[in-house]
Amino acid sequence: ILLNLLSNAVKFTEQGKVKLSCFLKRKEEGREYIGIVCSDTGIGMSEEMKQRLFVDFSQEDESFQRKYGGSGLGLAITNELIKLMNGTIEIESEKNKGTTVTVYLPYQEAKEAQPLVPEQKEIDLSILKQKRILVAEDNQFNRLLLEMIFQKHHFSYSMAMNGIEAVERAEAEDFNIILMDIQMPEMDGIEAMKIIRQKNNKHQALILAVTANAIKEELDDYLQKGFDDYLTKPFDEAQLLNKMIDVFKKKASA
Repeated sequence: ILLNLLSNAVKFTEQGKVKLSCFLKRKEEGREYIGIVCSDTGIGMSEEMKQRLFVDFSQEDESFQRKYGGSGLGLAITNELIKLMNGTIEIESEKNKGTTVTVYLPYQEAKEAQPLVPEQKEIDLSILKQKRILVAEDNQFNRLLLEMIFQKHHFSYSMAMNGIEAVERAEAEDFNIILMDIQMPEMDGIEAMKIIRQKNNKHQALILAVTANAIKEELDDYLQKGFDDYLTKPFDEAQLLNKMIDVFKKKASA
């Protein structure tokens, strides 16, 4: 929910600010409500757009999808998640003045101490240390997350914001592995992967499909199309590193 709200706010705010705040609303029948407010000074929405926002999942203008990418499903999916958690969502927006989204989520107070999270096994990163990584990702928050992980481990990496940039970078430099987001503006990840495969016969980088799609049949279809493996969003640091290590080990054993 937070990823969708924040990525939308940043995506549609070219100037100004995005603010996220959180508070406890009230307590009734043993439940407290977490209030989450995400506000921005971006392009905003018309009253008509607000009315149909959760109905047909439409973006206000087809040019938005070309410019900003994505399917326009983000808020609709967010709304369904909130309903599953017995929460509510409220949207205030004015064209060219910004948007404020308020979410209320109930939770039950814990009666006992929560169990400790088991320690994660240390990951052997030696296989990744000398590798060159290309990330093709249009979402600013996802790029920031990956940059933080790669900088933490001193990996060598480059960033591309769409499929066209990914193709250009892969043609100009040699990469060992490419993390290819599927849904991107200008050119999607599948088309970019196919072009890179055609042009880059010399070094054959490993290419991972990175997607929010969790349907097994469609994930398997990415492998049929030419990807070496896939990584589903949202992922954490350990999942990312282990997946990258696995594909290099599979290549070495093959």
